[in-house]
Amino acid sequence: MSRAELVDILCIGSGSAGMAVGIAEADAGLKVLVVELNREVISPTRSVGASVESWTTLLQRRWGVEEFNSSINDYLEELTSSLGPPAHAKASRHLPIGTVETFTDRKADPTQSVPPFHGAELATWARECLTSPFGLMLSRVSSPMLTSMRKVDGPTIRAGLIAPVPTSRSREMTVRQWLSGLAREKGVTVQESCAVRRLIFHDGQLVGAVFDTPDGVRTVRTRRGVLLGTSCSAGDDTLAILPMALGSDTTLCVVGRPASRFARLEFLRSAASYSQCAAPGRLA
Repeated sequence: MSRAELVDILCIGSGSAGMAVGIAEADAGLKVLVVELNREVISPTRSVGASVESWTTLLQRRWGVEEFNSSINDYLEELTSSLGPPAHAKASRHLPIGTVETFTDRKADPTQSVPPFHGAELATWARECLTSPFGLMLSRVSSPMLTSMRKVDGPTIRAGLIAPVPTSRSREMTVRQWLSGLAREKGVTVQESCAVRRLIFHDGQLVGAVFDTPDGVRTVRTRRGVLLGTSCSAGDDTLAILPMALGSDTTLCVVGRPASRFARLEFLRSAASYSQCAAPGRLA
């Protein structure tokens, strides 16, 4: 086996979501490797129908893999076993848009009561992330890149700010094109055209992976964690940046929920900026 290389964060099969995480972590001074899997994947708008009997099967199709080996299959089955079978769903061609009270980290107030914990809501959130072509599964529940914020409709989220959405040429670029340019500027390393041979575990924790690449076998271990995407780069090639009638501080973010290891990309804006512009029409 090839000698293992060490990185801080490894993003596997992540498409734009993995690219976004790579940009955020590179800004924090971390060494990040984004691994793009072979691009023969299902269309991002194809329905998740009754023929998909498990989440593992769905992810196989998204990753363009005929069959997962036992290490990948067992790990994904463990992550998704409590979620039930995939529902009939059609992946959106647009990223969700949310409004938060403020982009400032929401610190815990010891004088306030602890909000109730609803496990069923976490399962619903996990299913939403898994059916998204720009979702992520984190090897660790907590992530230092995600800070607490509250949406204006009530729920507390965990979000990591990636970059303000450009107002110029936004109608002409896809999210993928925009993030690829940012990744090059930040020096994010991207390994393309890979296949996952197996995952690496230590004391039951996912700590790396072994890949088949055009240049041979590549073994990668991490210091801070692994992220598994719900698609590869071909899954979101047509995802357009939204028309920017949404306020000047609309920001692309990685959004998760407290106590969940699932996350996805979303556009977030602050309540202050939203009040300065007309509410957007419903997206197709």
